[in-house]
Amino acid sequence: IGTRPSVQRRGVARQLLAHHAELLARGGVRQLFLEVALSNVAAQALYVRSGFSEAGRRKGYYRRGEGAEDAIVMKRELRP
Repeated sequence: IGTRPSVQRRGVARQLLAHHAELLARGGVRQLFLEVALSNVAAQALYVRSGFSEAGRRKGYYRRGEGAEDAIVMKRELRP
């Protein structure tokens, strides 16, 4: 989930995530997965507050110029 800098830290991403998780759960989805950059601590905190936990890592998932950054795979169980 990406938000414009002008609306960051105002709950917009949290609301978007909650809304879409609810829609997916109503549609029968039981698990939701996402990847987040290892360095993106703010996003990781948002996802943990939203019920996600770490499920694994993807080495070199994000290409950054000459290098690469790992991604944390996060998982959340959804309820109907």
